[in-house]
Amino acid sequence: MNYIYIVCDGKEITINSNDTAEAFQDFILKARYSDICFINGISDSGNRRIMINPKKVSLIMDVTQEVKRTTKSIRPIKVKSESNVPEKFIAEFTKIISENLEKALREVSKS
Repeated sequence: MNYIYIVCDGKEITINSNDTAEAFQDFILKARYSDICFINGISDSGNRRIMINPKKVSLIMDVTQEVKRTTKSIRPIKVKSESNVPEKFIAEFTKIISENLEKALREVSKS
C-alpha cells in the first residue's frame, strides 16, 4: 500500500493506493488535455473517487517511506505540465510543503 500526496489547484490530497507515484504521474500526463479526471483511492471505509483537474496538478509525492520511517528524506516527483507558473515558485512551494510535511511527521512520531 502506497501513500500518495498530490497538490492540485492549491489543495492537498493524500490517498492510499496500490499504484506508485510514477503511475499517477503517467496517468495525469495522459489526461492533461481534459479538465476532469478521477483518481481511485482506498480508505478504511472502502474505495473513494477523487475528481481533479490534471492541468492544475503541481506536485505528486510518494510519502509511504515517511509514514513508515520519518528519518528518510522526501523525494518529490515534479509533474511535467504546460503551466504558466514559474519554476522558481514551484520549487519554493515544493520546499515549503516538504518542510511542513517533515515537521508534521516528526510530531506524529513523537506521540
